[in-house]
Amino acid sequence: MIIESAFYKLPEILLGREYMPYVQDKSRYEPTLTNYFAMGVLLELSARNIEAPIQYIHVEMPYLERVNPAESRRIPCRADLYVNLKELIPKDAQLKQRYEIYSIRPNNWIEVKFFSGIKRNSEKSQAPRTQNASKIAIDLLRLCLFVCESSPYTRENTRYFVCVLNKPPKEYLAFSRKDGTERKWLSSLFDPGEGEVNISLKGEPKTFREVFGEGFIENTSLDLELRTVTYSFSPRGGSGKNQNLYWGYLIQILDYKIRFDGYELEYQDVAGEQWSSEKEEIQKEMITRFLELSKKKP
Repeated sequence: MIIESAFYKLPEILLGREYMPYVQDKSRYEPTLTNYFAMGVLLELSARNIEAPIQYIHVEMPYLERVNPAESRRIPCRADLYVNLKELIPKDAQLKQRYEIYSIRPNNWIEVKFFSGIKRNSEKSQAPRTQNASKIAIDLLRLCLFVCESSPYTRENTRYFVCVLNKPPKEYLAFSRKDGTERKWLSSLFDPGEGEVNISLKGEPKTFREVFGEGFIENTSLDLELRTVTYSFSPRGGSGKNQNLYWGYLIQILDYKIRFDGYELEYQDVAGEQWSSEKEEIQKEMITRFLELSKKKP
């Protein structure tokens, strides 16, 4: 539970360092938060007497597409944080399986979002809430599509999304569209505990779609179904006005199903489930197609 323990260190790190005043450049908010999260992971590894723990923590780690056991190709996108926990996992097969049940895996991929553009004493939000919601959807998709399993294994990776805000989520994110319809997936995502998150581009406005890339502005279909577990922290008895307060969420993706442009890919975190070579090929084709629609050359 290294990642989860590191997450719950964030309030102390953020509040103790008066985060906002020291970071004047807004473009550095997320990288600084990522470094603080990495600091929490480092503390956890050090507490377990892992030798030279810093070598297992990588910021801006390229996603890798494993085409076959002897070859890998870099995907032109990077995860905000990658943590290798192989030193914590026992060699014994039965013990390893027990660790897997608690999501202690060798490869841990983490995307980070930090929303802090609204001043603490501001009465009204001017945040681009629709675009912010779309950015979260893209990070969740990247964690599914770009994190590749190695056939025949399915339990080598874990996928985490970290979101920290200096106001409640509804100040930054559009939980409903202009026509009044609700984005139920946002509510499900931020509700603590295990839940289901279903994201679809169908019915989304241009301002939401264009964040995905030019190829998604038209009627390109995309559906993402997730089973997740959410951990959170929030202030108790404070409004956040004129105060240095934060709301934090750690979302782990357990299962996923991606459908777009005629392709479908499904992952289930089930003991004994195998990742076939056919799924490897489908994932490879989906990555290539997604990058084409996003106007990024592979």
